[in-house]
Amino acid sequence: MSAIQQTAAEVARNYLIWRSQRPAVSRPNGGPTRQRLRAQATFLSKLRGTIDQFAEYDKIELQDVAREAIPIDRLHSEAHAQVEANPETQFHDHLVKALLRWFKNEYFTWVNSPPCQHCQSPTTAVGGVNPTPEEIRYQCGRVELYKCNLCHKETRFPRYNNLRKLMETRRGRCGEWANVFCLFCKTMGFETRYVLDFTDHVWTEIYKDGKGWVNCDSCEGEGSYDQPLMYEAGWGKKLTYIFSIGTYEIVDVIRRYTNKPDEVFARRTDVDELWLKKTISDLTARMQNTLPASAKSDLEQRAAQEQAQLNKTIAKEDEGPVAAVLHGRESGSVQWRAARGELGADQAPADETSDVKKNATS
Repeated sequence: MSAIQQTAAEVARNYLIWRSQRPAVSRPNGGPTRQRLRAQATFLSKLRGTIDQFAEYDKIELQDVAREAIPIDRLHSEAHAQVEANPETQFHDHLVKALLRWFKNEYFTWVNSPPCQHCQSPTTAVGGVNPTPEEIRYQCGRVELYKCNLCHKETRFPRYNNLRKLMETRRGRCGEWANVFCLFCKTMGFETRYVLDFTDHVWTEIYKDGKGWVNCDSCEGEGSYDQPLMYEAGWGKKLTYIFSIGTYEIVDVIRRYTNKPDEVFARRTDVDELWLKKTISDLTARMQNTLPASAKSDLEQRAAQEQAQLNKTIAKEDEGPVAAVLHGRESGSVQWRAARGELGADQAPADETSDVKKNATS
């Protein structure tokens, strides 16, 4: 059975399970609508693609390449120094922040529009083109095309997904940043998950003993650490679906990132919630099917703890001005952030110089 056939069969099976749990509804043909099946197939394909992507982070050969790039000893020294200066703090937190700080400020470069490959002058977007065979080799799904403002020659910006290639180019936007950063977190020994936000963003979660899963966003740096409400209260995002994907599980974590669950769930209309819950359960079961019973039991216990945490309200609107300490997005040009609705209430679209790296053009 091909991957497409397998996806179609899984969608149909989960639909029937979902339908059996719903109240009887009169339908002309008694079956699922084509529109609903297409939506479910698209949803499932996106989740399975992210699971496949995460599997790359566990490859030893890629971690070996990453280990050559990361200044591990230096980051450990910085974290130890912070603990010595602040004995009440924890080494784990400072090590994650040190990695975030180095990755954002020294390793990866944000791209609004790439400099001209011929004269290094600023460029302007003019559309997109198909990737070349060489670009496809490095898992490039699309190529953005830019024209130089000075020499008028064209510059290609391939959106690579291949980790080896990204560790060579060391540039991109949210997708490239989160992709490489997740690999680096795994390489550093952190238990890591990749977070997929259906309102077009991605970031990382790291497990911390005694607390659970903590968010960190490589695009935003150390200030993003353990700030789950940053996206909604700070950036002003209208969140819908957020999934956290690890080696052995996929979890619907939207409740971690919202202070307005009623509004969020009213926007979640792509697929039925019962179908989604069943699909996530099936995907997680497949990811764990080679584990011994004891390991599965440990994961189930921790999953139950996480669900209990997610079901609690993180912060109530009447407990204080949450948004007052959370700022709009910092990464990317003001124009780009404004177009995405991520400036937040604290930023006005007047400053055109705010980029992750000073040499990133707007």
